[in-house]
Amino acid sequence: AKAVGNAFDHRRLAVVRPVGITEPVGLHELKPNADHIWRDMATRYESALSDYISEDLRGAARQLASLVDDHPEDYPSVVLLGRVVQSLTENAGQAESVWIMDSK
Repeated sequence: AKAVGNAFDHRRLAVVRPVGITEPVGLHELKPNADHIWRDMATRYESALSDYISEDLRGAARQLASLVDDHPEDYPSVVLLGRVVQSLTENAGQAESVWIMDSK
């Protein structure tokens, strides 16, 4: 994201720890020629992600439910909503801010 700067629109998806890498890395989606609809979706997603990371899981769930309703094809939003629900139901309300990737 830093390397491309403003050359492409992008959104932060998550902080992940891929297989074979010890330090977590930021994962971003690049979107060349993004329109205002995508930019709005990206802003809403990043707001929900911030809520998730700060463990405001109910706030994240509210935002993501609306976002998925508006953009059901947006896979990152669906995945994050699933992680929020899992954190609420299985992890005693604690978010996993770094997502561990078990496979390539």
